[in-house]
Amino acid sequence: MTAAAAESVTPSGTRPPRIETRFATIVAVCAALVIGAGAVAIWAPWRSVQPTQSIRYLGAYEPDAPGSYAGLDRFARSIGRQPNLVTYYSHWLDPFQAGFAAVAASHGATTLVQIAPKDVTLGKIAAGQFDPYLRSYATAVKDYGKQVILSFGHEMNGEWYSWGYKHTPPSVYVAAWRHIVTVFRAVGARNATWLWTVNIVGNEGPMTADPALWWPGNSYVNWVGIDGYYYTSRDRKSTRLNSS
Repeated sequence: MTAAAAESVTPSGTRPPRIETRFATIVAVCAALVIGAGAVAIWAPWRSVQPTQSIRYLGAYEPDAPGSYAGLDRFARSIGRQPNLVTYYSHWLDPFQAGFAAVAASHGATTLVQIAPKDVTLGKIAAGQFDPYLRSYATAVKDYGKQVILSFGHEMNGEWYSWGYKHTPPSVYVAAWRHIVTVFRAVGARNATWLWTVNIVGNEGPMTADPALWWPGNSYVNWVGIDGYYYTSRDRKSTRLNSS
């Protein structure tokens, strides 16, 4: 699966290491999940979630989500079209925002949650120490009933997040991912689609690694995404194109 979204970040000259600085300044109008002139088809092999067919998504992220849908409404008005995939970022131990997802559904959109396991040891997740939280989250997703796309620990092959490269062993990340998916399936949250998102390798030099070591396995992943960044010639640090 490939899709695109643009980010506006602080031109600090270095890559922001925390999700707060990394995403808080993303501009809404550039958050369309498209590449070039066309949206990109996304494949989900878990047939209980959706059939293996080509589906086009126009997606967007606004900084006021999930507290408000106003930014997404403004984005829709500005382009004359409602997005059918909307994203929000969630810290570890935050509950599932079923209210936001319901509003998104009323606008014809599926919700994508980027779960960032900041300030938590992934080994503890894998060992089941956060199972009460996971079961509560999974139950909320199940009760919501409609499809929810969940991404855990995105860009783990980059060194800028605590759950990623040079900070957490790939084997521990994989164990945590598999445990989370297992808990959700045990609860019966089969409306969860699991999105595994890596960072592009090459332009970041030694800051990134081959993502193969972080692969949880075919039976634990429904969608695959990749993040890449385009730096404008005018200001290489102010605008980046993110494909996932």
